[in-house]
Amino acid sequence: MANFETLQSLAEPVKAWASSLQSKLSRPTKVSVKIKNEVPDRIQIRFKRYLVFVEKGASRGHGGEKGGTWINAKGERKKTNPESLGKMDNGLRQAQPWFNPVIKSEYPTLVESINKVAADTSVREVSAWLIK
Repeated sequence: MANFETLQSLAEPVKAWASSLQSKLSRPTKVSVKIKNEVPDRIQIRFKRYLVFVEKGASRGHGGEKGGTWINAKGERKKTNPESLGKMDNGLRQAQPWFNPVIKSEYPTLVESINKVAADTSVREVSAWLIK
């Protein structure tokens, strides 16, 4: 099990990864690392809701396969127009992937950084047990 110092040492690599990710995303986003008790607690990626529709190729008249319901700003319950179902990512509204490809390409870097810190700590802990 990782000790407190190990968890603290993850802060810098995680912050560096978040900064790198921020620079590689092509749309307006905010990437931040939440630190709790000097330990990285979560990585938060914020962007406007409409960018999900851009990523998937959805818009009015270009819905997904199953549709949905929501409450608009006036408090009225709305639902997907049945005529738009299955039209997402075709015709004039093509998907413009900007988020998922970057996350998929950058995620291994984060995992590698975390594994390196964990591996270094494990080697030190095992050495401490064996070398007297």
